[in-house]
Amino acid sequence: MIKLRHYGRWLLRGIGGAFAMSCLFQAWAAPANWTLKNLDGSRYSLSENLGQGPILIVFWATWCRPCKQEMREYKSIFESYQEKNIQVLAISEDNSKTQSRVAPFIKGSGYNFTVLLDPTGEVLKSYGGISIPYTVVLDSAGNVQRAYRGKIRRIDDLSMLLDTLLEQSPSE
Repeated sequence: MIKLRHYGRWLLRGIGGAFAMSCLFQAWAAPANWTLKNLDGSRYSLSENLGQGPILIVFWATWCRPCKQEMREYKSIFESYQEKNIQVLAISEDNSKTQSRVAPFIKGSGYNFTVLLDPTGEVLKSYGGISIPYTVVLDSAGNVQRAYRGKIRRIDDLSMLLDTLLEQSPSE
């Protein structure tokens, strides 16, 4: 017990608290169950959409320049995976003051993936996110397979993970 406390403190100090906690979170987290509003006011529940294939979640906001840049850069990739039975969810972290900018931005950019609103940041936090951009890849059961803090630098790694999850997904 004492050794565990000692090593736990070392881990949190030596590696960094946020990084260590995100690693622990990813290793032991159960699938989250949440419901958010869509842009049209309808509700999307994760639990009702599991089992259909992997899920790619991109947390972003209209005021976040790297988020918007990343979404533009990967638009074709997101669209191609959406056609391959991967759900692509763009979860906006805009609060009540900036939420009115979300729909015009999405429409003006020509994005056709599902956009959800998380004004309190609770869903972001449930996946260990503390800032955006933040991307989470879930398997078809809703288990976190990978989380990317900040802008994704190697889109090939993301593509390989998504391809692997597609091969593992139960076919309909």
